[in-house]
Amino acid sequence: MQLRALGRAQTATERESWDLRLSGLVGQRVSDVRYVELDYRDPDWTGPGADPGGAPVWDGVGFHSLDHGMELDLETGSSWWCTWQSPGGDGESLLFGGGSALTEEIEMTRTWNVAASALWKPLIGVPIVATEIIWDHWPATHGSPEMWCQSALTLAFDGGPEVIVALGDRDGTTGKLRPSADNVVVFRSREDASRLGLWQS
Repeated sequence: MQLRALGRAQTATERESWDLRLSGLVGQRVSDVRYVELDYRDPDWTGPGADPGGAPVWDGVGFHSLDHGMELDLETGSSWWCTWQSPGGDGESLLFGGGSALTEEIEMTRTWNVAASALWKPLIGVPIVATEIIWDHWPATHGSPEMWCQSALTLAFDGGPEVIVALGDRDGTTGKLRPSADNVVVFRSREDASRLGLWQS
């Protein structure tokens, strides 16, 4: 699975195929977690969030916000990644796969090890017991076909905890959640995601 793939589906069969791929994480235990961000230490970078000191900008109030995505290392020795799909006229979506594609294929990135963070530390070594893709329906418009896009993924861990990975961003002024097609947010529960407005229209 490479970043050039599409995280969208046009048929129920294609959605089921994606669901099956994600369910491959069931039974796995996470051993390490990395967030992949733009490297704001670059002296030539003057865009939003520029920070010559390289301080992390992913830690939001009640959630984490990533401008590229995340990678999980599993106890089996394999890895898994999730990022956003380039938005376009045919929808916006998450994209995931096996391996370390984010750090291998994207230049100008910096990784943050977050396994010891409050969100992830309780989940290290705990089996994943269920997964789910939350699909958004994009009707056919202006010549684009009907499409289903991955707006969020859930990873449920043994004992009840779960992680929600979704499209979204942290507002640089208020620190609150805001819609985004080119950023990923991570919540430590479905309740937190709902309370902070992830599924509000």
